[in-house]
Amino acid sequence: MPNKKTDEQVIGEYLPKIKAFTDTPIFSENTERVYNFLMSSGYDEGGWLLYNTAKSITNVNVYSAFPTEDNLGYFEELNGNGLLKWLTIAKFAKKEYEQLPGGYEKLKSFEIDKDTPEYKEYKTTLFLTAVHSIIDNLTKKNPQQLPGFWARLSNMDNILNNGLISKDDLNEILYSELYNLPDDAKEKAEGEEYSEYEVKSGILDALYTVPLTDEQIKAFLALPNILDEACEFYKYDGKDGLFFDAAFGFLYKTECEYLTGQLHTKAEADYDKYITEISRKPSDEIIREAYTINTLNEILSVINLGVPLFRVEQIKALLSLDEPLWHLFHKWQSNDYTLRDDMIYVIEETAIVQACKLRNIDYNPDLNNETEDGQEP
Repeated sequence: MPNKKTDEQVIGEYLPKIKAFTDTPIFSENTERVYNFLMSSGYDEGGWLLYNTAKSITNVNVYSAFPTEDNLGYFEELNGNGLLKWLTIAKFAKKEYEQLPGGYEKLKSFEIDKDTPEYKEYKTTLFLTAVHSIIDNLTKKNPQQLPGFWARLSNMDNILNNGLISKDDLNEILYSELYNLPDDAKEKAEGEEYSEYEVKSGILDALYTVPLTDEQIKAFLALPNILDEACEFYKYDGKDGLFFDAAFGFLYKTECEYLTGQLHTKAEADYDKYITEISRKPSDEIIREAYTINTLNEILSVINLGVPLFRVEQIKALLSLDEPLWHLFHKWQSNDYTLRDDMIYVIEETAIVQACKLRNIDYNPDLNNETEDGQEP
């Protein structure tokens, strides 16, 4: 087994890459990708560092730029990511306002031309400065976090060469869906508290403030129309104006369904490979394999149930297995269960045990599927 690299060796290996990235203009087009990667890894919780960087670059005060929205409480629950949206609108957007009683103006719509040299320069400077700040903060204030930072940054080559899916790309899709709604979407249906436009706009604003992982972005992009699906979830779940709750619930459901699909595809590949091998055998051997074939089919059907049987972390744990279908089959055999409810239990227990292994936590079945700190694995 090769010796594990020391922190100093890892730092020495990746520091030149970071310096090359942050100091060389040729990499400027990748700054947002790298920042999003670092933010999704927890290095700018809530996007406050990015927002404060934008404030220092633009000298824009969101609260004075939108006094009506401020008085209406629009900004009270927003984090840095949410406030950054309004700052960008204030600085770069062509805006239309609606008149309110008393002579007040409230933002009605906006449009940002992202192809202008001024906007492009702002974006490059913003994310480049933010990446610099993250590195400086870790080095000076939180050196104990450096080992994890360098480990995550080991994907730097892949990020620069292939890129990551940008949340900015996702936001553009969401806004496009919102602005392409027909005019009657702004009319409230009979008995409804909010119009379709208001529901989708509320959920979009909530999602804008949430840092998303690459998997979550991919899950959203797999949907034919994200806001349509979100609106249906809101109506079905009866959130009554709690757009943030609806957004988080919709995000969780979407990610869970996406990961379930990945797990089913991976397990189905195991099954197809087995069936191909079995089909070449004599008929009497195929008959002897009938129990295995039927059981594998049953496991696949239970996996496909996905939500709400299994949690996101459980599905991720099963995805980490090389051959999840066979792993579950052998677990099933060792317990000799016969009912579907018991099969669901076997799959869930396997997922929990694997999740504990991934987090280096000892699994204790007496703790009712909870870890020692009370958190779900």
